[in-house]
Amino acid sequence: MSASDGVSNTVLRFTVIALLAGSALALVGPSAPVAKAEVVWLCKPGEEPNPCRESLTTTVQAPDGSTRVEDPPLPAAPPIDTGPMQGKVCSDEREA
Repeated sequence: MSASDGVSNTVLRFTVIALLAGSALALVGPSAPVAKAEVVWLCKPGEEPNPCRESLTTTVQAPDGSTRVEDPPLPAAPPIDTGPMQGKVCSDEREA
C-alpha cells in the first residue's frame, strides 16, 4: 500500500462523512422558525385609532426630583409621512 492510497482513503472517508452529516442535517431541517416580514402601521394616516394623533401629555422630571406636566398641541397636519419605507430605493436625491 502506497502513501497516495492512504491519502485517497482518507479523502474518501471525509467525503462520505461530510455527505452523511449533510444528509442528516437536511432531514432535521431548520430549528428556528422562518421570520416573516409583515408591515404593521403604527400611525397610518387617516386610520383610527391613530396613536400619533392622541394626546402628547408628558411628565417632565427635573434633576432635583420635581415634576411638571407639559401638554404640547398636536400639529394641524404632520409635516411628513412617517410610514414604512422598507424596500424603497432612491437613486435621485430629489425623490428622497
